[in-house]
Amino acid sequence: MILTGNSGTGKTKLAQLYGQYISTPERKRYLIVPVGANWTEKRHIFGYLNIMTGKYQSTPALDFIMSASEDPENPHILILDEMNLSHVERYFSDFLSALESGEPVPLHDDPECDFDSEIRIPENLLVVGTVNVDETTYMFSPKVLDRANTIEFRTMNPREYLLEDEEPGKPAGDLKFLEDPLNHETPEARDLGGIRDELIHELSFFHEKLQRAGFDFGFRVTTEVMEFMHAAWVYEGRPAEWENWERYLDAQIKQKILPKIHGPERLLRDTLNELREHCRGRFPESGDKLREMVETLRIQRYVSFIR
Repeated sequence: MILTGNSGTGKTKLAQLYGQYISTPERKRYLIVPVGANWTEKRHIFGYLNIMTGKYQSTPALDFIMSASEDPENPHILILDEMNLSHVERYFSDFLSALESGEPVPLHDDPECDFDSEIRIPENLLVVGTVNVDETTYMFSPKVLDRANTIEFRTMNPREYLLEDEEPGKPAGDLKFLEDPLNHETPEARDLGGIRDELIHELSFFHEKLQRAGFDFGFRVTTEVMEFMHAAWVYEGRPAEWENWERYLDAQIKQKILPKIHGPERLLRDTLNELREHCRGRFPESGDKLREMVETLRIQRYVSFIR
């Protein structure tokens, strides 16, 4: 999960609070790791073999991954704070590759070292990266964005922040299902409350429009959108006729499909306008983001989703 937005909007705090929620007095199940601008290789996550001493120099992140492996029934959250202060692909490529392939990450090849020579990424490990975009940070590659959901945090007007005293609305769905992030049911095509054909039509529309600008998406994004929609359908109580499915697809359009878009006006103007028109009235969050991107494109002649 990538959390992006202006500094001070609560990105790290939200991840930390969720980590505290899933922890117990006996076991802390989250870790905040500040990313440094000098992170250029995997050693900052996975450590390294000290050739002078013959000992393996571990890291807090590696210790946490190993701890998560020992507690497979419960989720653990690794929070990479300011994830893009360095090029993510440089220090995180081994992690991403291991997630994709299921293969272990090699740590060393010294038979004399008493530390494990490799480590598998446990399935109960969740990674959250917080992101600010300015002149000191780096943008994400499609390789990273493809494997994440990107949630944008917006600033709040001081009047709302200081004077709003209403309690936020409570979720109305199956909270027990949401509280177990390791509960992955295998989605079946028919289990979507009668909206499967409409969903396929929408995904095909976005794929065709984005393909023209070079931002079409592959099997991974399609599969993960379908899994998200299945989870949302379960959360909604498995309705036989699912009437409010568009609000959930709206979230996935904004979190999974739009984040890779970036480029100049000559490439994107027509595509963004067509997508904005398509989202109008049906997918309000995505429509608002597209309207914002179109305006930025008009003024600056260049736009990216993450700003």
